[in-house]
Amino acid sequence: NYNQFGIDKALEQDYAISSKLSLSLKKMGELKNGKLSSVFGFDYTSFKLDTNPKYNRTFLQIDPRFEFDLNKVHLNLGFNAMFFMQANQPSQNYINPVIHVSYPILEGVAKLYAGIDGRYKKQSLKQLIGTNPFLNQYDLLNTYENIKTHLGVSSKFGSKADGLFEIAYADVSNMPLFVSKNDSLNSFTTLMTQVSVLKFSTAINYALTDKIKWGLSGNFYNYDVSNQTEAWQMPSFDAKSNLSLNIKDKCFPHLDILAFGTQQQKTEDLSKVNPTPKYSTIKPFCDISLGVDYKIKNRYSAFIQANNLLNNRYQRWYNYPVYGLNVIAGLTVKF
Repeated sequence: NYNQFGIDKALEQDYAISSKLSLSLKKMGELKNGKLSSVFGFDYTSFKLDTNPKYNRTFLQIDPRFEFDLNKVHLNLGFNAMFFMQANQPSQNYINPVIHVSYPILEGVAKLYAGIDGRYKKQSLKQLIGTNPFLNQYDLLNTYENIKTHLGVSSKFGSKADGLFEIAYADVSNMPLFVSKNDSLNSFTTLMTQVSVLKFSTAINYALTDKIKWGLSGNFYNYDVSNQTEAWQMPSFDAKSNLSLNIKDKCFPHLDILAFGTQQQKTEDLSKVNPTPKYSTIKPFCDISLGVDYKIKNRYSAFIQANNLLNNRYQRWYNYPVYGLNVIAGLTVKF
């Protein structure tokens, strides 16, 4: 992979390559379906801002795994290793154990699973701007998931329905939060801090028929933020639902609903020596979209979609209300 991303006076270039090697093992006593594997990755990133000297960062990733079945239990064991090097700085090594376990509570119907892992992750300007396009001040400190754990149940009811319930916890260093700047652009800056996140997730998918399918998923968050009162601009929950129809393999109507919970917001005038912060709450919102795709021929199709049917000028980012009701239509061609 190669990509170049530039905005304003900043230029970021990424070069990355990765490979996965695996080896299937013969049955060893009680161990079945054994497999040894490892991902090897190399990532080289250069960054330059205006007249400041360019600096380079190198990431080496090694993720070995040993998977096998023991009686009815499936285990995936190994570790995530990241070796980080930056010019004029000592190299840094991050190694996290990986343990994933699953067990069928009801054969073919319900499965209990749990796991623990962690990972050192590259932070990039492209990722930050992709998350919040209104940033104009940022810190590229890499994020470190010190520990991640999860426990859940997944279920499948024939070919028509499946569901999931999961509780997860993560302790993250240098997680980016977003603080509004009291400037003429209503721009944002990043606040890199340690955050503990407790998340409850649930999802269900149901096929009324082969032609009518419905899905619903949601995540509920509880944040514990080091040296901060709130996780700025992070939602208390998010949820989405989708209903899709297939009419004679030609016409495909779909209804999509997206919802976000309340978000706590902080504004600071960073031009002052000791700025006095201002706080507010961004209201929850619901966005409903309705669209239709029509297949003209195998390679050609047309579509029309109406977004924000409630005409709700909600804010995902403080001071930036979205478009009201809007409609888009077009043609799609496959080559």
